[in-house]
Amino acid sequence: MSRADIDLLAADIANFIRAELADIDDTGFSELKTLYTWYMRAGFISLQFNVTPPHWERVTKKYVGEDEIAPAIARMFNDVWWRGRLRRIAAAWREHLQITVGTGMTIDAGASLAPAFMLTLNSQDITSNFSNRLISLTMTDNRGFEADQLDIELDDTDGKVELPLRGAVLTLWLGWQGSALLNKGDFTVDEIEHRGAPDTLTIRARSADFRGTLNSRREESWHDTTLGELVSTIAKRNKLTASVADSLKQIPVPHIDQSQESDAVFLTRLADRNGATVSVKAGKLLFLKAGSALTASGKPIPQMTLTRSDGDRHQFAIADRGAYTGVTAKWLHTKDPKPQKQKVTLKRQPKEKHLRALEHPKAKPVSKKTKSRKEPEAREGEYMAGEADNVLALTTVYASKAQAMRAAQAKWDKLQRGVAEFSITLALGRADLFPETPVRVSGFKRVIDEQSWLISKVTHNMNNSGFTTGLELEVKLSDVEYSAESDDE
Repeated sequence: MSRADIDLLAADIANFIRAELADIDDTGFSELKTLYTWYMRAGFISLQFNVTPPHWERVTKKYVGEDEIAPAIARMFNDVWWRGRLRRIAAAWREHLQITVGTGMTIDAGASLAPAFMLTLNSQDITSNFSNRLISLTMTDNRGFEADQLDIELDDTDGKVELPLRGAVLTLWLGWQGSALLNKGDFTVDEIEHRGAPDTLTIRARSADFRGTLNSRREESWHDTTLGELVSTIAKRNKLTASVADSLKQIPVPHIDQSQESDAVFLTRLADRNGATVSVKAGKLLFLKAGSALTASGKPIPQMTLTRSDGDRHQFAIADRGAYTGVTAKWLHTKDPKPQKQKVTLKRQPKEKHLRALEHPKAKPVSKKTKSRKEPEAREGEYMAGEADNVLALTTVYASKAQAMRAAQAKWDKLQRGVAEFSITLALGRADLFPETPVRVSGFKRVIDEQSWLISKVTHNMNNSGFTTGLELEVKLSDVEYSAESDDE
């Protein structure tokens, strides 16, 4: 590498570390804890380039104070410091930096860019048994209660491959040689297929979390509880750990019946009704706000940036959401002896504007003016989200105004997320990507680049041609608030 290349590389690494530190959420940390967190993040990045961070041994043993950590951090995002280190070990760094910064992977210097995987069967490593026979390996990471799936196709021309037993548990790690492989979960074998000639064996396994009691039908009534308590109870009886979004925990559930429904179906119904998404990952029952790109604790999932050069195929389509311009939901409150009828239109409060090119031609600007009335809740009514030109009417009659409003909001937001679809196949597989991750893209048409996206499905594929990752994305809605404009009839 020339001196100019090294200088440019040093600046790239320093800027990369600076950006990583800026993304750390250190709210509520003490000054020492903040500095230590920053140091460890910058230090691990430095180690990926075979550069030992300043005072590494002393800091990791916590033998130093703030006066030593702060200067060490400053060095690691200083390009002058990096120039000195890189000039001593100049090699093919730029390729590896591009891989690290562009894909989020950490590739050791000098390692060949080749896909890698590890597979265990009932906790026993069987990678060496499969690696020379592997024709293709496909892992599909789904959202919601659609089970993740693992498909492995093996060469069995010599007839020596043993058929695994159905019910056996496979654990998969994916990545690249020279980097840490990422655990993609446990999968239970439930289909085996042998074909020929030439003879091949296909093993199909699905997420272990979706087997067992979650799919057993139950008969139960729930009274005077909250969404958080209900989800926690279901998680506990299925030997899972509940993780419910803070914005959903306290939603009241006065009464609901689970009649000959499995817990999976019942939770899906609750999620649809309350604008949530439910799934099981790594032993956790996740009940999160749909399309919010937030963790259960309310922290934002880090946004990924993809450029056109990251992929070799893409597809974009705008659907005419004008098929429905609004959603209505009805409610009947039987406790009020005085029947009244009320119609309420849900209006989005002005916030971050979605891309105009993705809006329906009949979309209208929203006024901030709302009518507020402190009146007893009417016995019955109808709520609409959106515009009244062509309305989708929900058939369920809800028990309260609040339930009807949440159902209308949830359905309307779901329609909005489906306004456009975007898919891309990444030439270099990204094992670190998963559903609900927010994504920004660049290098495509303006209408694509200016929209915020959310990953809805990830498909990893590994074969003789390499390791690729296919992403399906949907429109990411900004946080919205609704107000109600009421008209008595």
